Amino acid sequence: SKGKEQIIALKIVDKNGKEVYATQYVKVEVGKTRKITLPKFSGYYPKNKNYNMTLKGTQEGNTVQKVVYTRTAAGPAISYNYRVKITKKKYKLYKNFKWKKSKTKVYKKTYVAKYRYDHKNGNKYLALYTKGGKFVGYINKKAVKRLGSATQPEQGKAYTYGKRVKIKSKKYKLYKNFKWKKSKTKVY
Repeated sequence: SKGKEQIIALKIVDKNGKEVYATQYVKVEVGKTRKITLPKFSGYYPKNKNYNMTLKGTQEGNTVQKVVYTRTAAGPAISYNYRVKITKKKYKLYKNFKWKKSKTKVYKKTYVAKYRYDHKNGNKYLALYTKGGKFVGYINKKAVKRLGSATQPEQGKAYTYGKRVKIKSKKYKLYKNFKWKKSKTKVY
């Protein structure tokens, strides 16, 4: 026959007792111990950055145990997903939140800001990525102008036009797509 079981609800909380992650349930036989690995997630880490924990089955039934995680200075990644243009020169681009400066020139360029971080220094930072998904760096949100949503195509929404048109000028190019591939079709 199986021994008595304790189900421990691990509440993952910050220093103020606010839950910062989904409760983890662990089954331990009474009188035994069980080694577990705590969850890793953005913006927080357990005490001493130690993700290994040993739980002891002390009583039958359900119990609650709190595990305090510390917030990183930058905090969790908040989904942002906007195209942004860097419009202010005075802000630096950082490779990480240890403030290592990036040499990448970003002024007047457009990127996808996938995440926002509400840093404990009071500033909000955006994680910039190229269209191809390559990480560029972190920049203060004040440095950018927000364009459209990154999930919307850059050319914007398609509208029904439904009119016949005549091409009256030679000076405009015809494109095959919005990657600006020129068409060889003569339309003039």
